[in-house]
Amino acid sequence: MRQIDLLAQIDSLRQLGRDFATLHTTVQKLEVRPGSDTLLRLGPQILAINELVGRTLAQLTDLHGSQYTAVPGSRYTLKSLSSIVSTATLAASGLATTLYANPPDAAGFGYEPPEEEAARQAVPALAGFLTDAARQLDRCAATCRSAAADIIRNLKNHPEQQPALPDLTPAQYGVLRKVAEGGARRYVRAHGKGIAVRAADGTPLRPAAFGTLAKHRLVSVDALVSPVVGQEITVTAAGELALYMQPTARARPAVPPAAPSQEPPSRPHR
Repeated sequence: MRQIDLLAQIDSLRQLGRDFATLHTTVQKLEVRPGSDTLLRLGPQILAINELVGRTLAQLTDLHGSQYTAVPGSRYTLKSLSSIVSTATLAASGLATTLYANPPDAAGFGYEPPEEEAARQAVPALAGFLTDAARQLDRCAATCRSAAADIIRNLKNHPEQQPALPDLTPAQYGVLRKVAEGGARRYVRAHGKGIAVRAADGTPLRPAAFGTLAKHRLVSVDALVSPVVGQEITVTAAGELALYMQPTARARPAVPPAAPSQEPPSRPHR
């Protein structure tokens, strides 16, 4: 039985779901007209779907035969990943069918221009193929999110399969919980003097505590965006599990010691 990083698998599944969702939006907005540049519009999307299918197959292969298969409920997750492969392939097939059903363009293929009536009749069919492909991609995105949630839930229910997580101080736990509640962003301070981290409601977060969370990969920073604009911070699967496993009491601020009671001075005896 192979040992793999299950928390990394969850994060990868979540990213896969976001990529499917982005592709769904792209396909949903496509407009393919008879005799138009259909190949240029659909070709990149077909390749993108096949790339996501490859990533899904890679994750399915990693989970298959790993320690995760010993966790009750894992079979359902693997079945879900298999369904993503099937559904995404149907979406790619739908776009390929759209490409095939489109009347050829005289300028690019050496055929006679499509007759006006044939072109008019092709419009509903092309729109139907695109709509169905977009629906399949949306289903893939939802299944990715569901599969990631299944793995997290299975790990919560079976602590013996949980990976080792760092013990957090109350300050670190508080920052992690704040990010989980509404997200956060990392900025460059004015005049380039250091980095500031703020929660979605504007609350400043402790840089040292945030640095520890990032070091242990409990939070993720969108490095593709400049910190001048503000880099989005999200809680990873490891961070979500850490929030669940560690008692919330540890995040509460320490109660200051009570001041010593001051008894009134005793009156002198007469």
